[in-house]
Amino acid sequence: KFTDTGMGPLYESKDGGATWTEVPNTEKIIDIAFGAPAPGNNFPTWYVSGQMRGADGPLRGIFRSIDRGATWEKISGPYPMGVSK
Repeated sequence: KFTDTGMGPLYESKDGGATWTEVPNTEKIIDIAFGAPAPGNNFPTWYVSGQMRGADGPLRGIFRSIDRGATWEKISGPYPMGVSK
């Protein structure tokens, strides 16, 4: 059975780890990966799997951000391969 005990929001540091800031709308992040920058950006695209805050409640799946977590685009269903809570 899938469990999300201990997972929490995503945090970002812009000063080498001296301070950390919670990335908006991230609730329970399982994994994070980085990809090539979107055209015009000089920072990587972020990919996360887990749970985000949505206007109508929690959203689960895989998400992409091209603006350092300011906005997220859902790119997959609830969880890959039918895994659910």
